[in-house]
Amino acid sequence: MFMQKRGQTTIFIAVGLVIVIIIALFFFIRGNIGPVGKEVPFSTKGKEVQDYVQNCIDETVKESLMYVGSRGGYYNSAPLGFLSYEGKDYAYYYKTPNFEIPTTNEIETNLENYFLDHIGNCIKDFEIFKGKGYDITFKTPVVDFTLYDNNVVASVSYPITVSKGTSKSELNEFDNVEIGFGIKNYRDIAENQITANQNDLAIMGDYSSLVVGETNVEPIEDDTDADIVLLSIKRSIQDEIYEFAFAVRME
Repeated sequence: MFMQKRGQTTIFIAVGLVIVIIIALFFFIRGNIGPVGKEVPFSTKGKEVQDYVQNCIDETVKESLMYVGSRGGYYNSAPLGFLSYEGKDYAYYYKTPNFEIPTTNEIETNLENYFLDHIGNCIKDFEIFKGKGYDITFKTPVVDFTLYDNNVVASVSYPITVSKGTSKSELNEFDNVEIGFGIKNYRDIAENQITANQNDLAIMGDYSSLVVGETNVEPIEDDTDADIVLLSIKRSIQDEIYEFAFAVRME
């Protein structure tokens, strides 16, 4: 009788151990493979792509401001044309007797157009990730530049879907990019100075006392009798050089 009870106890212990092992294996396997058919939350895969895109946004915003700013706020063309000097083009704001200067909204649009035309040069169709087995689909980004007196802010919406295996991440919003370059302030001062002193180019030298930055007022000689002056403001911001420049010409 005693031996029979002892045998039953051994069986119960063995069955209990088997049940414990089965339960442990169930949770171990479940924790490693995840729920079948259920979307996996944001992963390091999506974070890697997000960081890559954010870097491209940051760099392209900088390039946009450097390029458009150095051309007086214009992108592809300017109403009064450009002064070509030392390998760069500077928009004319004044050519006797015409005066044309972009509005703040026009500068913002030019910055946005430059960004949209060049962001792809950095993204490179996500080839670096596709080579790692990522499946990436995306739509055209939407960018909005806003000019303030002392800085520029760019916000970007970029719908991107990143998939790999059972993992899937949806990206869209990215960090705003803010650069402390007062292109709006420089533009407004230029408009006021030219409006008040269209008959005296020498007075444009006063422009340098109204802004923060390395200002240069440089007479330009050409093969005509026109008086040409190139005005530029350069500022170093986080080891990057930003420039706002334009030209005036009096016949």
